[in-house]
Amino acid sequence: GLELARLIHAQGYSVPLVAITARADAKAESDALSAGMDGFIRKPVDTKNLRELLQSFVVTHPSE
Repeated sequence: GLELARLIHAQGYSVPLVAITARADAKAESDALSAGMDGFIRKPVDTKNLRELLQSFVVTHPSE
């Protein structure tokens, strides 16, 4: 996942990437964010936290 995140960003793609992992240590989160992940979720997944993270990536446009 981390290498893929690096490759996606190196190719110039701008998409939100979220690491979802069972690794609970701070290094795992640091490594993921350093690799270009835009978010980090630990398993078991808390759906409220996941929903909030995903909503933070949604761009809304005000009505014209």
